[in-house]
Amino acid sequence: MWCTVYRLMQNNKLLPVDAAKATAMQGWLIYRTKSEIGAPFQHALLLPEREAKGPDPLLLLHHAHLTLCDGGLRLRGFEWVATGSAPHQQWWVVPTPGPAR
Repeated sequence: MWCTVYRLMQNNKLLPVDAAKATAMQGWLIYRTKSEIGAPFQHALLLPEREAKGPDPLLLLHHAHLTLCDGGLRLRGFEWVATGSAPHQQWWVVPTPGPAR
């Protein structure tokens, strides 16, 4: 679905409301099961467009847990970063009209 995603955490701490609003990114959200070695897990990706054909999503959340909330969704999980750490992250997802085709 086309949506706006707000990242709610930085360095494993919740951001103030204004700082979270400044993280807004729009794109196509995919929430699915990923299966590698071991047990499958849910992950979420935010792509720049619905039919994106590249390997690089705008945002990626591993071991994502979805909660339905008034007016949107909350996703909780882990973001893998270049340093090899996996900080906790939460996204507030608000469905929005997509771009005109």
